[in-house]
Amino acid sequence: MTIMELGAIGELVGGVAVVVSLIYVGLQLKQGTVATRSHAHQAEAANSTALLLRATDPHVFELLQSAHKNYEGLSEQ
Repeated sequence: MTIMELGAIGELVGGVAVVVSLIYVGLQLKQGTVATRSHAHQAEAANSTALLLRATDPHVFELLQSAHKNYEGLSEQ
């Protein structure tokens, strides 16, 4: 085997390695995107739950009723 043949084999192996690594990086990016979206949906659900819990507070309910009846008459408190 000459040095030219070894160089050609080395180039082929290097090219295959680059393609495999690009595929791997693409899969990792996709997995990261899925994880990020999942975390965003979980945070949104937690925020909605917190809002629902606040809305079920009797004091908040009374405030909303007062605002519905007479919004202009509400104080800063």
